[in-house]
Amino acid sequence: MCLLRQVHPGETCGSLGWRVGCGADLNAILHVVGRFRVALTLVVFAIVFVALSASSYLQKSLAIDEDHYILEGYMILTRGCHIHGAYPPLLNTLAALPLLMGSAKFDHGHLPPDRVCHAFFFEQNDCDQLLRWPRLIITLLGVLLGVILFLWMRELFGFWPATAGLALYTCEPNILCNAGVVTHDLGLTCFFFGTIYFLCRTLRCLTLGNAVGLAVFFAMAHVSKFSAFLLGPILLLLLAIRVVGRQPWPFRWNGDGKLATRGSKIVASASLIFLVGMAFVLVVWMTYGFHYTTGPDVYGGTTMALYEDPVMRTWLPKSTLLLGWIDRHRLLPNAYTQNFLQLELSNTENFKMAAFLLGQSKYGHWWYYFPVVFLVKTPLTVLVLFFAGGVLCLFRRRKTGMDALCILLPVLLYLAVAMFSTRNIGVRHLLPVYPFVILVAVVPLTELLRRGLKWPIFCFCLLAGMELASVYPHYRGFFNSLAGGPRNGQNILADSNIDWGQDLKLLKRWMTAHAVSHINLAYWGVSDAEYYGIDCTHLWTTTPSVSHPPVSPQVPGYVAASVQLLHDPAFPQVAAYYAPLLERTPVAVIGYSIYVYWVDQ
Repeated sequence: MCLLRQVHPGETCGSLGWRVGCGADLNAILHVVGRFRVALTLVVFAIVFVALSASSYLQKSLAIDEDHYILEGYMILTRGCHIHGAYPPLLNTLAALPLLMGSAKFDHGHLPPDRVCHAFFFEQNDCDQLLRWPRLIITLLGVLLGVILFLWMRELFGFWPATAGLALYTCEPNILCNAGVVTHDLGLTCFFFGTIYFLCRTLRCLTLGNAVGLAVFFAMAHVSKFSAFLLGPILLLLLAIRVVGRQPWPFRWNGDGKLATRGSKIVASASLIFLVGMAFVLVVWMTYGFHYTTGPDVYGGTTMALYEDPVMRTWLPKSTLLLGWIDRHRLLPNAYTQNFLQLELSNTENFKMAAFLLGQSKYGHWWYYFPVVFLVKTPLTVLVLFFAGGVLCLFRRRKTGMDALCILLPVLLYLAVAMFSTRNIGVRHLLPVYPFVILVAVVPLTELLRRGLKWPIFCFCLLAGMELASVYPHYRGFFNSLAGGPRNGQNILADSNIDWGQDLKLLKRWMTAHAVSHINLAYWGVSDAEYYGIDCTHLWTTTPSVSHPPVSPQVPGYVAASVQLLHDPAFPQVAAYYAPLLERTPVAVIGYSIYVYWVDQ
């Protein structure tokens, strides 16, 4: 115990025989202990996060979009051609890497386009075996995101508030949901947040390590999903704020120094932009194998030149001019520039998508769609802490500094773009905001700890865990109590917010447990009922999950209907066909995405 009191040089500490000085020795020991507890915290977090994610996704069937992304990565790695190249291929190829070490095989032969993915997963391979390791890759990106979040919180608030914030992150159902499915949303969130983290560190102190971290994460974000284009304006604006600010810009290069003049700050900013730009170009070319053309796809597609289309020039004059110039000079791979242009076109008012919100359906979007999604899909614990943290940040008197700008600006810009997006289909498109939300949510916890109130922090973390436990392992179906809970979610939102065809495996488990030998199946998804041993009569659906036409239900009998088909905004005739089911009380709810009814006639 003598480590806790002042000792004199040469004095021994009990029977241990340690010689502890008043200065460096004690600080060194405490430093070692501090580093050990950080490592232990991160190890425990990684184990718990992977366990929560894996124990959920192992119970889930193939989700919509997963089939295209995994097969796309596999085809790039094995054949050098592609199936579905609308997004940058980094995350597809990362997820498909484990398949190279397994027994995965694929012969597309002369299959029609709508049967290629089905053949790969259900005819030529074992779907469940294929999904395990690619999904784990995405889960590990979720671990990386949590580590970065912890490090930033620790820098801002200290160890214990950062640990509490990491607990909130671990219990966040939207993060866990997307960490267990092979799509681009969690990967984008990881690299987007990592970019802002290293940008914030760079603006605090310009070092080689911070600059390289910024450049790498910036480039990785842009080859994950095209939504990362928002990082460019954020980077330029925050650098401009640092340049025009009066405070010197600390730097560390063969010693400590400060950039005090505006000219020196401009030179440093320009050098940083050059480094980030070169990393971006290099990583994009690496991702596409340093090939200007990616080669034909399995259907014979080749190089695109969408910027020459008169319609594209009319609807996107500036983008076609810029991207056409880049493509003609071969500054970036053709698939990267043209797919970006194609995605931009799909986000214009000329291509309205069907959307569902608060019981209403329409083609188009609501400006308040994502605010509503945020309010109903975020755990109440995080919501309360987030708004409390926002109030504290708004009214506290001390200066907030660059950290506050690095947190506030990305959130506001991303939300502003999302609110005017024509794709109102899921909370996953809002996912990059959530790490910043947790950062702000830690502010009131820090204030409580400063006042010596530890039990409220424990209670908040416990409540977050209880909210997660209420839907485990069905994270996609989470809706907070403000929205009426998961059972009321279908009346508020649809699509990937609740149903992505992920619960067909659990339906088979329910049938086995209740000795149901046959069921009428209205399934919205891409999995194969026969693969899971489900004896069913296929009813009307809007996805190519069956290869034969639907027939009338066999009644009396059970009818299992996907939530999306009950409210599908793109096919009102389908929703009207299944509307009578909504007047019945379901006998079972499978993962919140499939409702089972007993129908007499």
